[in-house]
Amino acid sequence: MFSTVIALALSGVALLFLEMFLPGMIAGVIGAILLIASVFTAYHDLGGVAGNVTLLAASAATAGLWWFWATKFQHTRFGRRMTLTAADTGTAQAAGLAKLTGQSGTAITPLRPSGTILIAGKRVDAITGGDFVEKGTGVIVVRVEGTGVIVHRRD
Repeated sequence: MFSTVIALALSGVALLFLEMFLPGMIAGVIGAILLIASVFTAYHDLGGVAGNVTLLAASAATAGLWWFWATKFQHTRFGRRMTLTAADTGTAQAAGLAKLTGQSGTAITPLRPSGTILIAGKRVDAITGGDFVEKGTGVIVVRVEGTGVIVHRRD
């Protein structure tokens, strides 16, 4: 039975290690189940002392893997390839929105109160002041707030 406990524990730790590289949490959940099974098997078949040692070893291995992943993994060559390092400061659309103030366009989707308008051949997400605007209705850009274009129905 000792070999069964060791096999379950090593398989569980290996699957928890693989969880760092595989998406979906399947390997991690199965690994955790195997570690728990190794602890229960040790308590049931080998006694309390062996169960306590197995529990301590499984806890230490899990904590060690967590510590490695949280502090060291992102600095490894493989970890740097898997970690997002670029920062996005906004969309390209947001930079040019201010010049749309006062321009006229057409609603290409219903604005209830948000939707899409067409201005100078470009699709722009827009929000009305609260009223609904049907598709095909003319609109005018009243103001730009951050990344939002506020429009009113053109009379």
